[in-house]
Amino acid sequence: MTKAEKFFPKGIEPLPIRRNLDLIATYRDNAVHFYNQRGFGTIIYTLAQTSIVNFKDLLLQAFDIDLGDEISWSLLPLGTRAPISPIDFISGKTNDGKHPKPAVRHFLLELRSALDEVEKAGMDTGRLLTVFTVKLESTKKIEKADVVVGVRKAGEEPGPLAVVKTIDPNVTHPLRRKEVVEKIGTLHGIKFTPYVFDAIAWKYNLKSDPVFCWRATEGTLTRYSNDIVPRIKQLNRSEVSASINDYRAYLQSKARTPK
Repeated sequence: MTKAEKFFPKGIEPLPIRRNLDLIATYRDNAVHFYNQRGFGTIIYTLAQTSIVNFKDLLLQAFDIDLGDEISWSLLPLGTRAPISPIDFISGKTNDGKHPKPAVRHFLLELRSALDEVEKAGMDTGRLLTVFTVKLESTKKIEKADVVVGVRKAGEEPGPLAVVKTIDPNVTHPLRRKEVVEKIGTLHGIKFTPYVFDAIAWKYNLKSDPVFCWRATEGTLTRYSNDIVPRIKQLNRSEVSASINDYRAYLQSKARTPK
């Protein structure tokens, strides 16, 4: 880590990543002290998940390697009881009536100290610890499904049959353009403005894809699904820059075309 810090891409600060790894190493070196402490695993999961995101961003920005090409992000942790929120655990709201072990209290103090250090340095605490919410829902009634897929009988046309059901866009596409822009903020060091959004949406035809965009029949309202945020974030810096340049050229060409 010490040797690598000076090579970190602009926009990825080493300090919070170092503190994240310090805490994971502290857990590794003292794991025996944390056994049977209900809920503590959620802190380690959160630290580890943040570390994976840091690694992903470093690979992408330093080497233009997308970790998403190598591993599916749809891996979902399952359990027999509802997970405890890391925030609830830190604040002592575990509802089991037990006080955390001294080792756990010490670890949480180290975590608090690391967060304070990163915060005072004006750096991104999300690189040290980010809370990830995992939600699994089961919808039994077929009419509730967004998409119904069936397979034709032998003798008919081959391939699956997909019937897309129209459902409430307030549920499936809750975001306006302004909210998408706010959620992304910056992308590979580039300020994510409405113009950048329009450039990427135009370049990748996102407004024509019902997965990402819904338009009212009157054409006066356009809304976006939450899926559009990770779709845009998976673009690398060169793809974002190309989108902006190509969109600018397109607008200039359009302005020169006689009406």
